[in-house]
Amino acid sequence: MNTYLKTPGTNVHGSNVLNILYWFVLLTFASATTSAQTNNELKASMEALIKEAAGKDIFSGNVLVARDGNVILDQSVGLADIERNIPNLPETSFAIGSITKFFTKLLILQLVHEGKISLEDPLEKYFTGFDTQIGKKVRIKHLINHQSGFGQYFDVPGFEKEETKIEHSEQVLNFIRLEQLHFEPGTEVEYSNSGYFLLGLIIEKVTGSDYRTALKNRISDKLGLAHTGYDLVNKAADGKATGYLTNMPGPKRNNLFLHLIGGGDGGIYMTTSDLWDCIKSLLSDNLLLDETSKLSLFTLPGSPVTYTSWNDFLQKGRLMVAGGDPGLNAVLGINQEKKYCLIVFSNYDQGSAEAVAVRLSAILQGNTPDPFDQGAGQDIKIVVQQLCQLARDTDAAGFKNQYLQIYTSAGIPPDDDMILLHTGNSLIEEEDYDNALKVYLTYTQDFPNIVVAWNDLGDIYVAKNDKVNAKKCYEQALKLRPGNERAKKAILKL
Repeated sequence: MNTYLKTPGTNVHGSNVLNILYWFVLLTFASATTSAQTNNELKASMEALIKEAAGKDIFSGNVLVARDGNVILDQSVGLADIERNIPNLPETSFAIGSITKFFTKLLILQLVHEGKISLEDPLEKYFTGFDTQIGKKVRIKHLINHQSGFGQYFDVPGFEKEETKIEHSEQVLNFIRLEQLHFEPGTEVEYSNSGYFLLGLIIEKVTGSDYRTALKNRISDKLGLAHTGYDLVNKAADGKATGYLTNMPGPKRNNLFLHLIGGGDGGIYMTTSDLWDCIKSLLSDNLLLDETSKLSLFTLPGSPVTYTSWNDFLQKGRLMVAGGDPGLNAVLGINQEKKYCLIVFSNYDQGSAEAVAVRLSAILQGNTPDPFDQGAGQDIKIVVQQLCQLARDTDAAGFKNQYLQIYTSAGIPPDDDMILLHTGNSLIEEEDYDNALKVYLTYTQDFPNIVVAWNDLGDIYVAKNDKVNAKKCYEQALKLRPGNERAKKAILKL
């Protein structure tokens, strides 16, 4: 099933909600009864599958597969930077999204083992400004197990307007303080980016350093991870793959125009080999954690799969975690029963790494993988064409009244404004401003808080020599996002 990127600037990391994680654990890593294959046979099958995914432009990234502790596949496909024609290489780092939470939990468990914090510590020990009952009831053990009752800070009213201004973690904390708990701490499990953002801040308070430094000192330097880093806000860097949005027609657009927030819940970038070195260490030595802590690290909250000891996990443990944001998707999978680990990093979104990982896992278990679905961009191209034709065939009121029928037929959620953006842009590129106007009138009415929509509508009015309405549109864009350079420059030209 295709998923669609929501509004420009919307932070969607943590798309690997718990039920999806458990689906992967139970389905993707189910035991197989087929005969064993040699490493060369497995490698050939996996290389062919990755080549197919890249050939269909469904996947761009790096894949590492280890079996019995040895790497049997280390493959790179696609481009790390489309604009500069830079290929993905084994040493290319990728943003890993919510797999960052795995490292945040690891760091917290280190601090617990060292006696610097306790899992029973209440939130109020580290933060002020929370409701008294929340500060007393929410404990570190609730945060690491997604049992705190917190939800997603990016869903807090007002966050979207302020997101592009965020430069410091304290600004995100201010929004988490506004959240109301969804349930009594410890009574339920609900995936929470807010909870892990708080854990990242606790790490900073206790270590006296920022998250990047704690990660470097406590993990990267110990293991010699030379291509691992961290950003609070996603940015371009040499050696790091640029993320690309794949749910739109036409040339791929990079994600650098989006203000993607990291924290204890996301923000790490690394190579597949760096992640493998970390997993290999955790499975074979106690350099990072003792065995009791490692058992906690690899146990998912609320999982129906439990282990009696670390040795029990080494014999039959299974884990798959994923991370996603606009322009990235990443998967880490471990199956101790079959003695393999697979790592898939992609600088495409829309579940691109997950689609590859599921099929690689099938091959590793001797099964035939499902064929790849058509890429989301092609599906959306058809929808955009249908919406463009609707604009040509009807008036503005008719377009507004009928466009959701096309959404419904295509399985697109009604709150997905990006399809309207692509439709309007397509008509603007054709210089069909009359029909583009119909689309953007609906766009700004149904999604009044989207800055780019007001700027585009202003451009349409300029093209139609309607400076009065153009100025109103740019002023609305500035009202929504003060300091917006595009709107300011457009007004000066008027």
